[in-house]
Amino acid sequence: MKYIVKSMEMKAYDEDTINRIGIPSAVLMERAALAVVEELVKSEDIQKRVLIVAGGGNNGGDGLAIGRLLALRGYDVTFCLAGNPEKMTDETKRQMTIIQNLGFSIQSKLENWEYDMVVDALFGIGLSRIVNGKYLEFIQQINLYRSRGARVYSVDIPSGICADNGRVMGDAVHADLTVTFGFAKRGHLLYPGREYTGKLVISDIGITEKSFEIREPSAFCYERNDLSWLLPYRRPDGNKGTFGKVLLVAGSRDMSGACILCGNSILRSGAGMVKIISNICNREILQQTLPEAMLYSYEEKPDEKKVRDALLWCDVVVTGPGMGTDENAFNIMKVL
Repeated sequence: MKYIVKSMEMKAYDEDTINRIGIPSAVLMERAALAVVEELVKSEDIQKRVLIVAGGGNNGGDGLAIGRLLALRGYDVTFCLAGNPEKMTDETKRQMTIIQNLGFSIQSKLENWEYDMVVDALFGIGLSRIVNGKYLEFIQQINLYRSRGARVYSVDIPSGICADNGRVMGDAVHADLTVTFGFAKRGHLLYPGREYTGKLVISDIGITEKSFEIREPSAFCYERNDLSWLLPYRRPDGNKGTFGKVLLVAGSRDMSGACILCGNSILRSGAGMVKIISNICNREILQQTLPEAMLYSYEEKPDEKKVRDALLWCDVVVTGPGMGTDENAFNIMKVL
């Protein structure tokens, strides 16, 4: 199972990890930076030119820490800080001080140079307004670097994407890869944000499900590994009668598609036996496409007794797809 959180939920888990569980924010930031660096090193040559574009929030602090770690590993790193340094968060100020103490310089504007890799750390998941002014220019310049061949990596979420709904807030960074922390955000998975995210990597930095005690995540999705416990146990000595009998009442004159799709879905989901009630004009195509299904096809109007017998036979009834709104559909629905 993979949890999908909103920005408010993620902020609550972050604060809980710091204040209640006791992991300092500086430790979380360092672990976040290390997680991103691990992904970058996997795919890039160590000698390439890197641009770090950082904002004044904690996302920018992550970006500065990433640049420091890359520079200490031998990358040719250029640091660029957007916004007013006096309005930076305390964690980002700490990262800037570390960088300056190590002898690295930080520029305030983007130069028209060539880079092999751009790390986007302008905005994190808290963006709630339309991007404009200098920040809009930064986003557009990052996308220009990408169009020239630079690989773009976003920290937590592509800058300009709303973390709650995937909306583009004026303009947004097109990332080749996004490394997010703890849990996936809705904006990573909902379009158009999904398109801007590129490959999504979810990294564990110490924010765990223990924090769900204060607030349950609002969404989740199942993954392939979950299927083994989601699907019911099937007896090895069972037969088609053991695994459920489904009656499908679907389709109408010249309307076979919905009936075929629905019947196929029922069989694929594991039903042992399927009986289909449909108009006789659908009989031939149903026999060709779903030969394992039983079929009662009516010509003028359905035989009410046969419909009732089918109801007594089955465990589950599925009805509606492609039935139309004519008198036959009305009469069948009345019997059902």
